[in-house]
Formats: sequence, structure tokens, C-alpha cells
Amino acid sequence: DLRASLRDQGQDVMLGIAALDALASDPDVAEIFPRIEYRTQVLGTVLALNAPFLWEGPYNLTGAGETVAVLDTGIRRAHPAFNGVDVTSEVFLNDAAGSDCFSDLAGTGEDRQGHGTHVAGIVAGQPITGFDNHYGVAPRLGKLVSVKVGFRTRAIQGRCAEGQGSFADRDILSGIDYVLTQTAAKIINCSFGAEIPADDDPQSRIFDRLADVFGVTFVIAAGNSGPRASTVGTPGLAYNAITVANIDIQRTAERNDDVVNPSSSRGPTRGGRFKPDLAAPGTNVFAADYASNTLVPKTGTSMAAPAVAGAAALLRQGGVTDPLALKAVLINSSEGEGWRPDSGWGYLNLQRVPEHTIVRSEMPPASVRFFKGALGLTLRATLTWNRHPFEDIRTSPVFHDLDLAAYTRLDNTRAGVSDSGQNNVEQILVRGPAATEVVLKVVAANERFGGGMTAEPYALAISQKGWSAVEAPRLAIECQAPAAVAASATVAITCTASNRGGLEAFRVNLGLRLPAGITAVDPFVIGTIAPGASVTRTFNLQAPAQNAELALTASAAGVAYDEALSATQPIALRVGGGATVPVLSAAPTAVSFRATAGGAAPAPVAVEVRGSGGAVSFTARTAENWLRVTPAAGTTPATLQIAATPGSLAAGTR
Repeated sequence: DLRASLRDQGQDVMLGIAALDALASDPDVAEIFPRIEYRTQVLGTVLALNAPFLWEGPYNLTGAGETVAVLDTGIRRAHPAFNGVDVTSEVFLNDAAGSDCFSDLAGTGEDRQGHGTHVAGIVAGQPITGFDNHYGVAPRLGKLVSVKVGFRTRAIQGRCAEGQGSFADRDILSGIDYVLTQTAAKIINCSFGAEIPADDDPQSRIFDRLADVFGVTFVIAAGNSGPRASTVGTPGLAYNAITVANIDIQRTAERNDDVVNPSSSRGPTRGGRFKPDLAAPGTNVFAADYASNTLVPKTGTSMAAPAVAGAAALLRQGGVTDPLALKAVLINSSEGEGWRPDSGWGYLNLQRVPEHTIVRSEMPPASVRFFKGALGLTLRATLTWNRHPFEDIRTSPVFHDLDLAAYTRLDNTRAGVSDSGQNNVEQILVRGPAATEVVLKVVAANERFGGGMTAEPYALAISQKGWSAVEAPRLAIECQAPAAVAASATVAITCTASNRGGLEAFRVNLGLRLPAGITAVDPFVIGTIAPGASVTRTFNLQAPAQNAELALTASAAGVAYDEALSATQPIALRVGGGATVPVLSAAPTAVSFRATAGGAAPAPVAVEVRGSGGAVSFTARTAENWLRVTPAAGTTPATLQIAATPGSLAAGTR
């Protein structure tokens, strides 16, 4: 007999299977799904992350001023490992208390199982007698928020084991709601999970939505169902979370003999996505014991996750407060050669953190952004962005495709590309001679964005200082030609192709498209045009023997970093008698603006206006009252300023 439960004025209502169809059709019911029993991810942890490198000068990053929330089985606050730590403790066990397996105290945040105390000690524990140098990863953490949403179980044959840690999904959500609305925590550690036979589930979508809307970093244990493939559990399946695998340091101080613990859950997800995200020490880690005043070892991804949560607190103290940037830097600071099913993008090494260039921006649809810098033998770059679930979790979340590519700047050679299409992390690793100039390109592949979004926020972490954004290469062409010539005369048309962007334009050709009846002329092969440079060439052609009004088009075309470049200019030519037909041309021929509703107006855009055969009078106007063009009239050549004043326009595309 299948049972479904819901809250009705504070009471649980038990429904038979026959009532499910009627319940599903209720507009107030978002989704019906099986209740999941989560388990603590207990099997091992270690803190060999090179954290002391950041604790000491010149960085002095110890977690001071930052808040980390730990959703777990509570905390033994009286343990000496928490002396001097500012601890807040809350409990949310309303759902779990009704379970037959419940063997805990629902009215206190004290830990009766041990998992939560141990996890909290990994984040912010202090030395105790006999363990003089055992600090948590964030030893001077501003505040530790312990939220008891897990409970100790009693033994019931076939259902639950004695002393296990268990979690009810509604208690988890109540605890997260408390953290988001009542605390300053922006890092939430979740060392629990459940293996499910799916690539996605409602809980993962809820975690993704909360991360996206509230700007928090969820650090989640991958699970302990390895070495089988595709065993990462929920909510570790969440796109927007940092999902952590377990490293065994083999009880040595060197990192080169460290291996992934066989029990650590493996990726990819059942849909082929890349999870876990990274790995941290999680085997035989000593941390606070709930039943004594000493430290005890535990193993599991449950111990690896709080190591990363503590590392995130160090980065936040150092100014990396944006959750997308935080995720990008942590992943980019990991040691790995691309994504692997056991360790994700690699084994976290905090010694790599300081030398990063961090970009936080947004991409309109069908757009590109370029960045330039010099290679220091090895370059690693990581791009992150979010999935965007709706409040109604039945609706398919919005997911946009961003890609990352790298090129050697001066020869236009592609050095790497990451374009998975289904992950919200892309990474490139480039090796080469030191000081080689490299270009990184971020691409928004979608022609349109969903969910009413006009731009996709992203973060880019680059493993070297000194990188900067640079304007894309942009070709322009200007030609000089006589307004009129005699029949059968030789005509000289001089055109200048220029690069008005910040990067080289390659394989540039300068061509002239002629009407029927005129002998074609070969295009000029220009090659590379440096930023700000220009090249001038003259076309010589034979005018037809008959009087005519001819329309010609000059063009410059090239490529740069897998992008096509082009520019054109129309040319009017009168052959023989008759009046000259003036032709106006504008460059660029299209402009676009992006503005935030209610915010400042975007910068004006300059448009150059030219006329064929000499000066041509013109007027300029717009049909939209939120657009302005100045001057409203003039004589070529002239420069127009196109300005947008969106004012109180509602969000949207016009």
C-alpha cells in the first residue's frame, strides 16, 4: 500500500494509492515524488590541502569574519575543539521525530550520533591536548552555524541500523530555510546524500534554485557507493553545487602518493554529466568526537566536503565572495588533467589559489568575449555558470550552453576547447613555451535565452595574474572612387581595410563585387592586420562602353579565433552622361544596447556616415522615443551618436 503524506494544518494526512491521481491534479501540488531517506556519508577525511599556505603572511586567510553552516546531526558544543569558536546551534527534526527509527532528542541541537560534531571540527576545530596542531581548515572562522537536521537511529530489523545517521528531506529544507533567512552564512555544508536511479530529481532542482536565487555555495558529499560508476547521490547531483570526492592521503605528508578512496562515489551522472566537481582528503581524518574530549578518525566523502567548505571560507575572506567565482577558483585550483569519474576536475590544492585572474560578468545570447594574457608554461582556465530552476519544480529548468576555447594569439591556432553542451563547468588546460601570448574565448552558444533572461552570469578563473578583457577584432572598410567616369575609361577605386578591435584579424582579403558586364578583378590577399592597423589597396577596372548607373560593393573578410569577420561598403558609379546618384553608407550598419531596467543608460555608439562621390546632405531620425540620434542633419563625411535612454522601459528585447 503506497502512502503519500502532506502537511494539512500541521497534521500528517495518510492517503491511499487511489487518491494520488486526484492529488496530482490539485493546482497547489507542485510535484509528487517518493520520500527519500538520506544517510550520512561516513568513511574518511583528511585536511592535507596546503591550507597553512593561506593562513600565513602575506595572505592571512583563516576564515575570520566568515560564516559556515553545517547541516548535519548537531554538534557537541562543549567539546574542547570548539573552545573559542562562535557556535550557533538550531534543530529541525519535526519530520524525523515521527519516524519509528528515531532515537534522538528533537528539542536540542546536541549531537547524539557523532557525524555532525566530526564534520564541524573539520571546518573550524581547534587544537586540544594530545593534538596540539590539529586545526580545522578555517581555524579563525567568524561563526559556525550548526543546524541539526539529522538524527541517530535505533535498530529495527530490515529498516534501520543502530546508531546510524539519517535525514528527512523536509527537515533538510527547513534547516536550509533557517540558514538563508536567519543567518549570514553563504557557505552550506551538506555531508549527506542518497543514491537514486536518475540524472536529476526534485531535491537537486531545489538546491539549484536556492543556490541561484540566494547566491549561496552548497558543498555536498558525493557519496560512498564507489567504485561503481554513476553512483553520485542526490543532492550531489545538483548542477550549481560543489560535489566532493574522497582522497586517501595514505598517512603520508606527500601529495604524490594520494589516491581516490575506492568507496568514493564515481561519476558521471546517469545522464552523462560531470559529477563530482573536485576531490579533497577524506580518509582517516581526525576530528572532534561527540562521546569524548578527544579526536577520532572517520572516513568518507562526508569528511572531504567540510574541508572544501572551510577552504571556501578562506577564499571569501580573501575577497572571492561571488558563488560562481568561488566555485570556479576552487575547481581551477585543483590538480588534474581534465575531468575524471573518481576525482572530478582534480584534487584541491590551496597553494594554487592566490595567482588567479578572476572574471565575473555576463553573456548575452549568441555572443563572444575575449581575454588575453601570457602563458606561464601551463595555463588552466575554468568557466562556471548556473542552471536556473523555476519556483514550480515541475517546469524544466532553464539551462544555457556556454563554451570555452583557447588560442595562441599570434598564429590563430586553437590550443583547446571545452564545449560539452550539458555541463555548467568548462575547463581548458594549455601548455607551451613561457611567455607565449594566449587568447581565451567565452561563447554563449544559444541564439536565444529562456526564462525571460537577456544575459547569463558567469565566472572565469584563470590560473595566472595579469589577464585582461580585450575587444574582439573588428574589420572596417573605407573606399574612395570617382562619382562619374567616361564610358570605357579606366577606373581606380582605392579601399582601406582596418582592424578596429583589440586582437589580430587573420587571412584578410579585400574584394570588389562588380555588376554583370564588367570584367572581374582579383581580390587582394592582405593576410594579418594587427589591432589598430590598416592596409590600403587600389582596384583598377574598365568601365563599360555604355552609359550606366553601377552599384559596386567593396568588402573586407577574414577570420580570428574561429570567428568570421567581414565589412562592406557600397559604391555608386555613373558611367557616361546623366545625373550622379548619391549613395549614403553607414558603418557599422547595426548597433545594439543592453541596459538594466531602472539603471543607468548605456554608453552612446558612434556611426560613421559617408557619401559616394563627395559631400552628400542627409537627415537622421528614429521612430522610437527612447532612441536619440545626433546630429539630426548634416553633410558627409560625418559621425552620428546613437544613444539609448531606456528610462522606465520594462525588461525585454526591442
